[in-house]
Amino acid sequence: MTKHTREIQEYLQKRRAVPPQIAAPPAKELGLCVVIPAHDEPDIEGVLASLWACDPPTVGVEVIVVVNAPEGASLDVCERNRAVCEQAARWQVQPPHHALTLHLIEQTQLPRKHAGVGLARKIGMDEAAARLASVGRAHGIIACLDADCTVAPNYLQALKRGFAQDSTHAAAIHFEHPIPPDARFWTDLSREQRAICLYELFLRYYIHAQRWADLPFAYQTVGSSMAVRALAYARQGGMNKRQAGEDFYFLQKLIRYGGVVDITETTVFPSARCSHRVPFGTGRAMQAILQHEIPRYETYPLEVFALLRDWLPQVWTLWDADALAWKHHLDQIPEPLRGFLDKQRFLDKIQEIRSNAPSLGTFRKRFWDWWDAFQLMKWAHEARETLYPLQPVEHACVRLFSAHGIHLSPEESDPLALLHRMRVIDRRHEELISHRAPR
Repeated sequence: MTKHTREIQEYLQKRRAVPPQIAAPPAKELGLCVVIPAHDEPDIEGVLASLWACDPPTVGVEVIVVVNAPEGASLDVCERNRAVCEQAARWQVQPPHHALTLHLIEQTQLPRKHAGVGLARKIGMDEAAARLASVGRAHGIIACLDADCTVAPNYLQALKRGFAQDSTHAAAIHFEHPIPPDARFWTDLSREQRAICLYELFLRYYIHAQRWADLPFAYQTVGSSMAVRALAYARQGGMNKRQAGEDFYFLQKLIRYGGVVDITETTVFPSARCSHRVPFGTGRAMQAILQHEIPRYETYPLEVFALLRDWLPQVWTLWDADALAWKHHLDQIPEPLRGFLDKQRFLDKIQEIRSNAPSLGTFRKRFWDWWDAFQLMKWAHEARETLYPLQPVEHACVRLFSAHGIHLSPEESDPLALLHRMRVIDRRHEELISHRAPR
């Protein structure tokens, strides 16, 4: 047993969610596990068919479906879970055309306090880490999908290539919600299609606005399009048990750890359905958008990020300044950012960071440990409530393009045209402007 394999085993001994679930030993060539939680799903055939249609990678692949429900689940949920188990079981005996096998885990009496997508992902990812470690693949890949997704035919091969560098520990995978490929104009879309177009545009704008402000944690955090090495998964304490937002919290830990990349040569196609099951995310956003007679969605205006873009270079130049200089600096920061920083005890925090930072590089790292994606969210909420109210996402996107010197015509400024442009930029792995700041 190697040192890295032992690390995974030690994690599992301390923090595994449930005992081992799969009796069959893994194939010795196993190098990639795809984990799919399934709760109250009407169908799982689509995602399995798309995986089986993938071009084969150079390693063995296991698909681990975790059918889950809380204790006391309704009869309807139990029946749909049973149907999904039957569907999955049929795929277990499909004639394989490459080294891809399916394992089914049933956990339908989970404690109601913790039952949810986070715990379901954790059960499957813990199992995947154990199986990869058992064949000496501590650097094997664990990918997350959802039961209502499909994937592009090159998905498995692109995952393998995306982790070709030893320094890559985790990845955010390009995704696109279903919009008719022949739709050319906003007026071509149905209400539901307009809703998912607006929501995906919001997701892409939010990341690109962060990159414009030179924030180092600007990665999509979508649970159905992320992947991690088994060793990095164990070192960061595994998946959390959150019932919503588990993907955001999980990837933020990995972003701090380092070695996160964007995989853009393949695509995951998440569902665009409405959902009441979680307090935020795609399903809840769809509900909110469709409550309007004319679908609309709002986001943080560019000023929220512009204040950070102007402020951060000053922080780096002052990193070793004395307390008086930092006090003067705070007094010069425009509102409402100054008021927010004051509430966060900025001067005390900076002195704490400085006292443990002998170099600019260390100062940056410790600063970003404090001013992380959670702090950004708190700042954005503060700005929204004070000086910069939310605005329609398409207006914010047009302003972001304008900040890059790209001035769009009215025809180029409707949400569908903007989304097509954003998707092309992301598929090509282009930055609208400067790359992320050094960490």
